[in-house]
Amino acid sequence: MATRLAYAVPLRRLGLGYHKDQRGAIQWARENLDWLDRYCFYRRYDDLVAAFEKHFVLTHREIDYCRFRAGSGLLAFALATRGIEPLFERLFRRLGFMALEMRKRTARRHQLEYRAFRDCVSSAKTAMTRRREG
Repeated sequence: MATRLAYAVPLRRLGLGYHKDQRGAIQWARENLDWLDRYCFYRRYDDLVAAFEKHFVLTHREIDYCRFRAGSGLLAFALATRGIEPLFERLFRRLGFMALEMRKRTARRHQLEYRAFRDCVSSAKTAMTRRREG
């Protein structure tokens, strides 16, 4: 049994996976791994970060995603155990799974506008303080 199949089958039996039907866990895993090989194209992590970090703040969300997908099975119970999250994060990333939350970075123009606004407010406060004192 190939390495990927060796971990895909137990994960499927734990309740993970999508498009679950009457197929057995081994058949389901084989067919889905074949689909992944045909339709998914992977990039190196460093290349992904370099491409997206310019415009987005990246946050890893593997554990949150797995909790959401696990429902109420055995994996959900294991993921609910606090303190071992780093172990699961390393395991999921080692197995080739990554879930990233990407939030758009504030545009430079907006940052400059905010600074100008802040400086304007600060100047106005200083002027008001001087009028009161003077």
